[in-house]
Amino acid sequence: MPRVAVIIVTYNSAQFLPELFASLKAMQYPAGGAQFIFVDNASADRSPELVREAMLDAVVIYKKENRGFSAGVNAGIKHPLAQGAEFIALLNPDTIVHPDWLTALVKALEGQHAAASAQSLLLYAQDREKTNSAGNNIHFLGFGYSQGNGQYRSVILNEDPMTSGRSEESPTNVGSHPREILPPHSRDQDDASRSVHNIAYASGAAVLYRHSTLKEIGLFDEDLFMYHDDLDVGWKFLLRGYQNILVPASMVYHHYEFSRSIKKYYWMERNRLLLLLTHYTFGTLVFILPALIILECGLMLFALYRGFFGARLRAYVWICAHLPFIIKKHNYVQHMRTQPDKAVLRSFTGVISDQEIRNPLVEYFMNPVFSVYLLLLRKIVHW
Repeated sequence: MPRVAVIIVTYNSAQFLPELFASLKAMQYPAGGAQFIFVDNASADRSPELVREAMLDAVVIYKKENRGFSAGVNAGIKHPLAQGAEFIALLNPDTIVHPDWLTALVKALEGQHAAASAQSLLLYAQDREKTNSAGNNIHFLGFGYSQGNGQYRSVILNEDPMTSGRSEESPTNVGSHPREILPPHSRDQDDASRSVHNIAYASGAAVLYRHSTLKEIGLFDEDLFMYHDDLDVGWKFLLRGYQNILVPASMVYHHYEFSRSIKKYYWMERNRLLLLLTHYTFGTLVFILPALIILECGLMLFALYRGFFGARLRAYVWICAHLPFIIKKHNYVQHMRTQPDKAVLRSFTGVISDQEIRNPLVEYFMNPVFSVYLLLLRKIVHW
């Protein structure tokens, strides 16, 4: 059995696959080997044919219907060749990997036993000196976003990782037992190795998970369909007392393009609210309610202005119509957790930064107000 199962979910990805294949063929393999598993979510283009022609040793799973990213990932994890793997890697089809991207991730998780996930440094394929994600942040009101987006790689590697776009306190002891601060490296090692550090959660575009910890949380949540699935996994790891880390020595180039759409807006907002209602305790939800009401009023105005009002209403309607389901899911997550909200809140932030479009309202009003609110929340929440 391979030590690592690399799962790539494709959906109409044909335009990106030739570059991905070329980079995969040039990569180094970790000790124990790796098995590529492609899961095609009912593509209408030639994605599955291209995989079969170019990756002769890869497993290809064909889905008759697109049931979402999470369902595709779970199908790959459940394949017999992945069952015995120690690690599960996820890779987007619109990426190009550095030759040692996977060996660097495996080495990092081998050395950090408290970590459940390790993310590559994601750089733009269009401009390889600029960062797409140096780890992801979780806003305490449920937003997830890329840290360091748009910044030059040299800035990311040289800055203090514990203060880059993060909350006022960074987590080092959120586990079920005291977690170690990442050990110092010798001076002859490069900046990338020295800057391995904790993040709130890892992007699903290029990440390595411990198979055992994924099993602990029940794999990926297929109810999310798309968006916030990786946030859900990272948050659950924090609830279980694990760390998520960034490994800048592992570099992956991502063909990422910012876009807004009504469909995307609906899923992101529906899933954001769903995670808030299921991952926090009821006591914490009571104390974040005033901030949440303020935020939702602002978002309603934003949605009305941008033409997303109908999508936001549909998200609210879905939440209200599925309250019994949400309560059941809340009970499941709460039963799974080993850590209190007090510990997990140390990993969260009250700031939204590094966005493609600057918003003065967010920058000069929401960020200061919610940063203070989070500080107060950390003082109040003792459970």
